Amino acid sequence: MPYRTNADLPDPVRTHLPPHTQDIYRETFNHAFATRADDHGMRLLRELKARRVGLPVIVVTGHGDIALAVTAMKEGAIDFIEKPFDDEVPLAAIRSALSRQAKNAERETQRAEVRARIAQLSARERQVLDALVAGDQSTGSSWSTGCATARSTIP
Repeated sequence: MPYRTNADLPDPVRTHLPPHTQDIYRETFNHAFATRADDHGMRLLRELKARRVGLPVIVVTGHGDIALAVTAMKEGAIDFIEKPFDDEVPLAAIRSALSRQAKNAERETQRAEVRARIAQLSARERQVLDALVAGDQSTGSSWSTGCATARSTIP
């Protein structure tokens, strides 16, 4: 029977997971309840991957095997759980997924900051940066961008 509200979830889920995570857990299990046994949720996993939806997916199945686990991981699942399992198993997988998602969000924030800094470069600064990224040495990039170089000679 599907979970209609978070109050319907098992006690360990309500006790250990924050409310927004309980929503994810509930929706995931409702989808699993509605999925045909021979589908294994792979269709949903492929669709999420094709649409570039950045949600972490944990595959839970009672009919799994190594081939299915490998396929699920190749399609983007972050974990594969076979039934029956202790209540702690999906909770640990969810915690791991949330931790990974937080790290990914932090990295994306850092990337956005770098992109913003690059956008503020002058045309000349961007030209020099592009030359350096292309692998030119500092002197080589100076010559290719028309900048003067100064050399020091130390006896």
